Amino acid sequence: MALENTKPDTFSAFSEARCLAQSSLSDAALAARSYLDQHPARRALTLQDSTCRPVDLDMSGDEDLLVRKAEHLMVTPPATADRLGNQPSDHPAAATLGVAIDPG
Repeated sequence: MALENTKPDTFSAFSEARCLAQSSLSDAALAARSYLDQHPARRALTLQDSTCRPVDLDMSGDEDLLVRKAEHLMVTPPATADRLGNQPSDHPAAATLGVAIDPG
């Protein structure tokens, strides 16, 4: 039985070694957009905090459009733990299902 993750997922926006925001996807995208408007020669990267995967969000359009895009973007849901606290990759059934398990 899986436990549901009731916390909203957070996202972090970075440029070089600087964290621009850590919040909802909409707020992180707006922070990245504001930074890029001020520094057009630089780049920004937005990551989904629970998976550390980059988020590919089209930054074109005005702020309202950017917020709507962020609110409707499909992102990978965070992993859930079972009632014993096992993550999906370290669950005893993972080997049976052919899931690679990192031993260390």
